Amino acid sequence: MRRKATAFKAVVLAFAVLGGSASAEVAAPTPAVGHYEEFLKNRYISIDPTAAGANLGKAFAIRVTLTESLQFSAAEGMSWWVGEPDENCRAGLFDSGATHNWDACPALHIGDCGIVPVSEYTVVSVDSDGISPTSLVVLTIRRPVNNKWWGDAVASFNGVLWTGPQGVANFEEVVASSRTFQDSNGTSATPIPITDIHPRVPNRIVNIDDVFFFVKAYQGFEYPFGCPDDPCWDKLVSPCP
Repeated sequence: MRRKATAFKAVVLAFAVLGGSASAEVAAPTPAVGHYEEFLKNRYISIDPTAAGANLGKAFAIRVTLTESLQFSAAEGMSWWVGEPDENCRAGLFDSGATHNWDACPALHIGDCGIVPVSEYTVVSVDSDGISPTSLVVLTIRRPVNNKWWGDAVASFNGVLWTGPQGVANFEEVVASSRTFQDSNGTSATPIPITDIHPRVPNRIVNIDDVFFFVKAYQGFEYPFGCPDDPCWDKLVSPCP
């Protein structure tokens, strides 16, 4: 079970004290590079933990902090640690500061209940020498302009690729998620992190539930899964701190 932000701060402090310095050789992650990797997403953030190669061969932990959120401002300041990635370079958020070698995942997709739409995150690397001297600021989607709260995932399909979110939540998201649900390897499917928005802890698949929640977002409903708080299991109501 995940713990509250104080636990994460204590672990970070321990790293800093042991290292005796806040200036570490390990670099902060950089933005993931690639057509779909660069999309702002609803329930994932995508980073390059190798820092464009600067961190290759190194083992370190990655800390994610929620710094700004439209719908959950009371949760700002909460921090988590990134867990070990799966074979598709997708990872969740945990209370462990364990180090990993991230060489196999130059595009790491982080999704969990702590990753919510219309929010800003700060990402740092932490090793035995301390915290990376710089940090990466990464966003989830911006609030759609058409009186919607969330759900903007794509713009349109050009026959080869989907183009990125354009600030409007409309029926194109329903189409994109439907096609991904029908055949996740199809030519008109999106990568899973773009249209995986359900449940509270994204399950790394796109199914009819994701399509349904894109419909709800298109209809103007707010993000439904509760605050990025503890404990982090799938329920519809979780009060912010």
